[in-house]
Amino acid sequence: MHRKVHAWLVTAATLTYGFAPLPGDINPTHLLHPEWMPHARFHMAWLLGTSSLLALLALWCLWVKKDLTLSIAIGLGVMGGFWIAAASMAHYAGQFADPGGRTLEFFGVDANAFVFAILTAVLVLTWLHHRFRTA
Repeated sequence: MHRKVHAWLVTAATLTYGFAPLPGDINPTHLLHPEWMPHARFHMAWLLGTSSLLALLALWCLWVKKDLTLSIAIGLGVMGGFWIAAASMAHYAGQFADPGGRTLEFFGVDANAFVFAILTAVLVLTWLHHRFRTA
């Protein structure tokens, strides 16, 4: 029973980090932004492609190889990249949103950070529950 619950929690998190950003980032405010440098657009496309392909790999590991731990590790790698970028914004003059751009917040927290915090928690807590339930 726990295996299925764990698998569906990880699936929901994986689909969210792997595919939910696509419509939010493939538009004129991000990837297609006319004022972005072409090289910055390349990196955005690379990020989106990498995250989506890693999500597909994580789903394959989860459902075909039946490796929950590896699937979670892949997801935490994607989430870790986000948290490194967020924590180091001051060093590269980064922001969660462009000035004048559309911003969405939940409880005063940037929507991306809010959702990714939930996804990170789901992955970590699922791994901990799986690890100590099966130990």
